[in-house]
Amino acid sequence: MRVPDLRPPAPWTTAIRAAFLAVSWIVGVAAAHAAEPVDAWCPGASLPSGLSPAPDLFETLAATAVLEDRRLAVVWNPGLKVSTNGVALVHASTGAPGHWASRDWRSWRMERTEAGWRALVPLESVEVPLAYFVGFASAVATNCSPVRSFRTAGSDLVTPTFVFNGFLEGFEEGLEAWEPTVAGISERSMVRSTNALTGRYALRLEVPAGRASMTVGTTRVRGWMLEEYSPVALRFAARTESGNGRIACVLHGNARTPDVAVYPTKAEFTVGRDWRRFEVPMEAFTGLRPGMVDAFTLQFRSESGRALLVDDLELVLR
Repeated sequence: MRVPDLRPPAPWTTAIRAAFLAVSWIVGVAAAHAAEPVDAWCPGASLPSGLSPAPDLFETLAATAVLEDRRLAVVWNPGLKVSTNGVALVHASTGAPGHWASRDWRSWRMERTEAGWRALVPLESVEVPLAYFVGFASAVATNCSPVRSFRTAGSDLVTPTFVFNGFLEGFEEGLEAWEPTVAGISERSMVRSTNALTGRYALRLEVPAGRASMTVGTTRVRGWMLEEYSPVALRFAARTESGNGRIACVLHGNARTPDVAVYPTKAEFTVGRDWRRFEVPMEAFTGLRPGMVDAFTLQFRSESGRALLVDDLELVLR
């Protein structure tokens, strides 16, 4: 009978085995990434509320990296399926697939070329994917594509279009990513104002009649930003048009779903008629899970009819 050798392996044998396993793991990971398509449809993705996909019209939709511009070229060639007089927009959102109920969608107009409709979309990060879809509006109907995702980490792009400096919102492009948290209030309760601290516009919030507060939410603050850049605080500028008020801030994860997570902070601020910048340390948000964040809400408490101006929402980087 053969007696098994129970002696421990020699040190050099252990080292070779460890090196072999490490190389095998690296090769396996590289092969897995190589097998993943850089640009593909997102099964299970949902469009923003009120929109439904029309897959048959958008079979040719695709994106490719434009290295010299550090952008994505999104191209769609519908042939004769749609009118040439319509308007095509590409809507894009940085972040891994998921959080469909609370994505930060930004829009760019597409131009008609010989190759079809085309738009160059800037990249906020090369570490996380970019989800996108196209909407086409004509005199007959408005149609949208299903969602696709471009995996920037699997492309030849090595730097984003712009260096991220923490700035999130100055309200110069509108209020696309903002909404009141309570339905049925007056339109004048959330508008843009020309009484800005910087630039041309600020956000103006007015406490509705019969209420003691006004709360708005935005999808501008994203989990991938918190993970990639580890900001130390969230900062914004604010003042009232008259009198005083109080401001409170909350971060959310899985917003607009039954599984919403709330990360409150005890930090509250008194705000008056002079512009001030307010900072909330990230460590002040209770139970914060950075990668889950997909929304930020700001509440203004004051007398009915009083207004708050908000400008320059940003993350304070190290």
